[in-house]
Amino acid sequence: MFSALGHPTRRAVLAYLRDRDYVKVGDIAEAVGVAGSTLSGHLRVLREADLVVSRQRGTQVQYRINLTVIDEAMLLLASLGGALRKPRPGAAKAGTPAPASPGPPAPWEADGESDDKTTEEET
Repeated sequence: MFSALGHPTRRAVLAYLRDRDYVKVGDIAEAVGVAGSTLSGHLRVLREADLVVSRQRGTQVQYRINLTVIDEAMLLLASLGGALRKPRPGAAKAGTPAPASPGPPAPWEADGESDDKTTEEET
């Protein structure tokens, strides 16, 4: 369910549906500013996560938010509240910068050779 909330368009759909009953797909698309074909994929993800409920009315599909699932998720998160705030052993403190990644090797290191070669004449 939480991965379904990862896209801003899906969050916008849920925010739009929050205080509404069943709404036509075209109205949702217009409200959140996406094409119907794009919205269709987002609604599928939300439906599979059980965050919205759909119904067929004639030739139109309508959606509403599934508040039961949202409420259950909120209760779960609230019950984990203290546990989520406790630092894990070995975890960096908030605000501590992450160690820099080494990045790609320098061009002269990429082939495994070093510039520190000495020839027999130099020794």
